[in-house]
Amino acid sequence: MTPRLSVVLPAYNRSRWMREAVESVLEPGLDCEVVVLDNGSSDDTWEILTQWAAREPRLRPMRWETNRAGEAYPALLEAARGEYVNFFADDDVMLPGGLARKMAILDAHPELGLVFTPVRQMDAAGADQGEGAWSVAAEADVLDGRDFFPPLVIANFIAMPCAMFRKAVAPPSGPLGDPAFSPFGDWQFWLEMARRTRFGFLREASARIRLHASQVTTTHGIGLGLYPETYLRVWRHWMLDAAPPFIPTSRAFEVMAGNLAGFLRACHGDDRDQVMAGLQRLLELQKEQARRLEREAGPGGVEAFWARIDDPDGLPRAAVRAYLRAFAPGDPVILVLSTRTEGGSQPIQDAVVEVARDLGLEAIPDVAIIDRDADLLELLRACAHVQQIPRGPASGDAFEGEAGERFAGAWMTASAEEGR
Repeated sequence: MTPRLSVVLPAYNRSRWMREAVESVLEPGLDCEVVVLDNGSSDDTWEILTQWAAREPRLRPMRWETNRAGEAYPALLEAARGEYVNFFADDDVMLPGGLARKMAILDAHPELGLVFTPVRQMDAAGADQGEGAWSVAAEADVLDGRDFFPPLVIANFIAMPCAMFRKAVAPPSGPLGDPAFSPFGDWQFWLEMARRTRFGFLREASARIRLHASQVTTTHGIGLGLYPETYLRVWRHWMLDAAPPFIPTSRAFEVMAGNLAGFLRACHGDDRDQVMAGLQRLLELQKEQARRLEREAGPGGVEAFWARIDDPDGLPRAAVRAYLRAFAPGDPVILVLSTRTEGGSQPIQDAVVEVARDLGLEAIPDVAIIDRDADLLELLRACAHVQQIPRGPASGDAFEGEAGERFAGAWMTASAEEGR
């Protein structure tokens, strides 16, 4: 019988911690399989797993004779048979009920492809060290299914053991084993998933990660200086290579620079030259994006406000209403709505026309509805400035510049009217 959930984890020479990790995910009565890959261990890991599997049918041990490092998670994802998947590690601990709570949310909300929680930390001996500050950067208190891509691309705030996702909507597992993103392939994996589906957030932590000298984030992220290198590679991918690209606002770029500076100092200490060199690379990345998109603002340039729509009913009506109110035909602005829905652009066009009709408008400012990435990129390159419309609630500081202030003000008004 196919299990509903697959918890997958590689194990390598950590039998002293692996036993606790596996015990923590074998929740009583949970319809799951726990797939553990012995990644070439030389200790008693395999012996423990085979003896355990003989009395626990939910445990599926796998074994490689040699350590194949980054290949483990892609292989485990392929081996997973469950509808839902939760990555795990051999030195972490799932908190009681942590898996069941996430499964319940995915069961109740089919529109969500992934649900995640904050993470708690513990020392090598297992003593709790409190909630990891980086894991609550989602700035949400309840499940809301909003678009987490913009804040997630600035910095990863999803701890691997705290996320559960539908295997059917998972992207190809390439980033998990790509050396270019090591040791943070999970971040790139979450980002690719964020472009495919909506995420939910639960405020109660579901797992604890163990902090110790031999964990990969310490030995590779800081010891080998891969933290800043990987962040720059991820940002380069989404700012220059992805379609559509991530276009950070000035505030977002400031946060990115602050994050990068922190990683550079963690890796290089007080070496100011190394820190400044790393920040210069980020600045060059921003300049390269500006050149590619031809975003240098100039007299007469067109300001674009862009929203991505994932389903025919996903039109941000308050934002569209605000745009149609804030601007007039002939203003140097354009509302760009990109979609990949099965119905194409026609349902979105009909919805925009309906909003304009409700407002009593016979003529409206420019609106472009695009269902091909190539056309989207061509249009964005022709604009002097591009600002992405977030999916969250209206905010007074969501946009920049004079046109952005007009749009933000009208959007907040429209949102207040919708709430009445």
